[in-house]
Amino acid sequence: ILGDNDFYSMGAQLKLRNMPLTSSSLKKLPKCLDVSSSLDNLNKTGLGSSAALVTSLTAALLTHFKVTTLHNPPVVASSPPTPSPHYPSTSSSSSSPAITLPLDRIASARFVHNLAQFNHCAAQGKVGSGFDVSSATFGSQVYQRFSPEVINTLLQKSDEGTPSPQEIIACTLLKGDVSYLSSSSSSSSSSSSSSSSSSSPSTSSSSSSDKSSISLWDSKHDPATLPLGMHMILGDVSVGSNTPSMVRTLIDWKKNKPEEALPLWKGLAFENESIEAKIQSLCVLSREKTEAYEAARKTCSRLHYSEWEKAAGPIGKIFSELQKHFQEMRIKFRTMGQLAGVPLEPTEQTALADATMQLPGVLGCAVPGAGGFDAIYAIGLDASVVASIDTMWTGWAAANATKIAPGAGGAAAPSISMTVLPLILKEEPVGVCVDAAPY
Repeated sequence: ILGDNDFYSMGAQLKLRNMPLTSSSLKKLPKCLDVSSSLDNLNKTGLGSSAALVTSLTAALLTHFKVTTLHNPPVVASSPPTPSPHYPSTSSSSSSPAITLPLDRIASARFVHNLAQFNHCAAQGKVGSGFDVSSATFGSQVYQRFSPEVINTLLQKSDEGTPSPQEIIACTLLKGDVSYLSSSSSSSSSSSSSSSSSSSPSTSSSSSSDKSSISLWDSKHDPATLPLGMHMILGDVSVGSNTPSMVRTLIDWKKNKPEEALPLWKGLAFENESIEAKIQSLCVLSREKTEAYEAARKTCSRLHYSEWEKAAGPIGKIFSELQKHFQEMRIKFRTMGQLAGVPLEPTEQTALADATMQLPGVLGCAVPGAGGFDAIYAIGLDASVVASIDTMWTGWAAANATKIAPGAGGAAAPSISMTVLPLILKEEPVGVCVDAAPY
């Protein structure tokens, strides 16, 4: 089993080789280095390595036994999958649905996703968001999670022992948890689990017999990509965070203080959806009015964001509006953390992100995922912008560190020396595939 270097903090490996902490040094390291410590002490970059491991192992086994068909690059299908001659029947009229193996590529990716989600949830002991597994399977996407009820019964059986192959197949390859099907047929769409998604098959007004032929895996994974010419950069931050503990604290705060949490939750969702919409509109604009788009992008890549609208007209205005949504998203995310008592965007990260935003051509900069010290990302209007971000992050000195919290008894806490190592990975729209690259 091989893991890409970018999943793990490579600072120790670089120091071992007396190499400077730079992205150019990372390019010189051998691929897929062995990890140098136990899992408990392993520093990771927060890219979902456990989900990637589970997904790739699941796909490798299914491919080896000729159950699935995965190619490089695979078809990235929107959800739900387009029916095909080889897609397994979900009709309840047959006690033994006909399945043609190997599955076609769309059905294969869907089966890998569903089975990997079950495996990952079983390993974690709970149903998480599923985003990491979905990203590992389908690539860059706009994601909406599946209803946990789809696999709850199967997970309970996993806790009690080992589910039968038939039960696993029925849940992950055919249509999902049969008990969920029965309960959703007799209940209205007002239940909290069903009403969370307007696209959930379980909320359909069709009869229960119709529902029995519909897959209950109601997650959505619409393909997403950056507009033409834009690039993303990710930085590995040296401090690290206890993500599960932070998430638990945040969820407890949301449950105990909904009057504080829900407005911020909705506001954050609005900013994220606005960012998505603006990026999609720029993708369309870059295809339909390529010359005007490219001229505006290159002009703005050399300017501070405050000058974009004046210098590049309507397209510059869209860039400026997108940048404002990134700023508002950060404000709401940071406020959540302050009210919940967790460092979603720690003071050190705020200073780094604010400084990054002052560089010409930077569209957005923030702490990804569940927040904390693990990483930071930025989006630039041009490759040259990403190069300037790389240079600034590499030179981010310990002098920029600030105190994050008062110590015991109100005493001042020591400053944290925060180094940032720009990673060499690039934005990637392709999900699980048969990798022919030599290692």
